[in-house]
Amino acid sequence: MVAFEDPALVLADVGAPSLEAAAPADVGAVLGRTLRMLHELPIAECPFDGRLPAVLERAGANIRDGLVDPDDFDPDHLGLTPEAIYERLLVTRPRVEDLVVAHGDYTLSNVLLPASGEAVVIDVPALGVADRYRDLAIVHRDLSEDHGPAAWEGFLSAYGLVDHIEEERLYYYRLLDELLTQDSDHASGR
Repeated sequence: MVAFEDPALVLADVGAPSLEAAAPADVGAVLGRTLRMLHELPIAECPFDGRLPAVLERAGANIRDGLVDPDDFDPDHLGLTPEAIYERLLVTRPRVEDLVVAHGDYTLSNVLLPASGEAVVIDVPALGVADRYRDLAIVHRDLSEDHGPAAWEGFLSAYGLVDHIEEERLYYYRLLDELLTQDSDHASGR
């Protein structure tokens, strides 16, 4: 951080490329190790709430405020309305959340890899206590689209915190992500 004066935060350029520029074989392992460290942080010390009641409320507000653009949905969600997605989320909501300190937008572009080899996580306005699948769903989508199944398997091996992947949870949190915007996270004071 270089300076902070409400409402602006000025950060220094770390001069590191995002993982988008890394070799595909390394991407999954770096993402897995880095997310594991974040998810192992104690949730009691995280002051931000990313649990489903708060996030679903924010998603509903995004719809009401016209912040959700259906043209930006993932290809398998094109043709759905934000309202239809929201209703589906309410009906299929997981009964229990597997709570961790979650990034909330854990994408390849939000992890930098400087020459030191120690990953740097950026863009954290959605960070908070949330179900681990909020991050796993986004990583799964990005790795599957950009690097294929080998990168996802490398991620799971390095992450090591789940015995099996719940496909329905991956889908649920990918669907939820369609209704969230960075603007809504900033607007909520996060």
